[in-house]
Amino acid sequence: TLLPFLIDELYRTPSNNTTRQWISDILQFMEDLPFERICEPLEEMLRGNRFSYKLKQKMKMILAQ
Repeated sequence: TLLPFLIDELYRTPSNNTTRQWISDILQFMEDLPFERICEPLEEMLRGNRFSYKLKQKMKMILAQ
């Protein structure tokens, strides 16, 4: 499946004006995956310091759906 690749991509891609749409597209794709598959990776991302406040808010919204 694509999920491990996409999670790795989120960690490797710096968040800036050039990559912001790519990151948003990945998160949007993850919204359509089963909750059981995305819950643990997203919660792990929320615990770390790698992602900005705005990205963490998007992740929280995905988990709340």
